[in-house]
Amino acid sequence: KIKEIKTSSNVEKASLFLSSIKQDSVLLDQLRKKEHWLPMSFDSYINDLVTQSKDTSGTAHVDRCCIIGLNGGALWTTAASPYALKGSQTEFTNIARAFKSKDFSDFVAFGIIVEETKYYLLREEGGKIVYAKKREYGALTMQVTKSAIVIGYCPEGGRHGNTNKAVAVVAECLESLGT
Repeated sequence: KIKEIKTSSNVEKASLFLSSIKQDSVLLDQLRKKEHWLPMSFDSYINDLVTQSKDTSGTAHVDRCCIIGLNGGALWTTAASPYALKGSQTEFTNIARAFKSKDFSDFVAFGIIVEETKYYLLREEGGKIVYAKKREYGALTMQVTKSAIVIGYCPEGGRHGNTNKAVAVVAECLESLGT
């Protein structure tokens, strides 16, 4: 699929990406019925997020990412992916709590901690999207869906716009599947 996406136009890329996401909809329906989600099934989404962040030269602008649950911040993706963002459960719980309550005052007061690195809140949009940055280190983009939060990390020097777009594509796909 990735080779097909690389050689396609933007419209074809979006169509191929959406078709690969929709193939997982049966699995998502099965998972929704269970009390506990199986995080390994979401690893393909973080691989797709990295692919979506690539510019026309093929350079990816996301090098680590993850998906966490909105209720409690449980990690839905595994550390097995080379692109895994490996924050602690406490860090992800704090992020989920802020998105769930739509109260980002702790982010303003204390920053956003991920992988023991403190990022400063740049802005929050409508309780759905948060942008954060640590000077000379990189930036985070986080977007909430009905039951998950997609988080992408862009290293310093990367194009944050590409990261924002990639996080939005994956979040919107998950949202369209009811997740």
